[in-house]
Amino acid sequence: IRDRGDAIGVVETRTVSSAVDAADAAVKTANVDLLAIRLADGLGGKAYFVVDGTIGEVDAAIDAAQTRAAGDLEAVVAIPQLTDQLRGDLATAARFCDRVQTGVAR
Repeated sequence: IRDRGDAIGVVETRTVSSAVDAADAAVKTANVDLLAIRLADGLGGKAYFVVDGTIGEVDAAIDAAQTRAAGDLEAVVAIPQLTDQLRGDLATAARFCDRVQTGVAR
């Protein structure tokens, strides 16, 4: 995971459609990059996505995602001051290697 911001946010939902909808709200609301989205594969129907940015922007993205996902929200976390070790572990973890990069102009 490349170092764009000082934080990442992870949003987990109960359904694929709610994750896609919540990720859409997150990236349209805040100045964050969508680093990864994992949809149901090996997750029992659940899905999650990861955003990267400054802690303020990550918080705004998570807030938007929570509002959009509403009753389908499973869990959220914002991790400020991500360590180099954790960033490297996420980048090399098998499930994080298949990530989707956004191409949305800011």
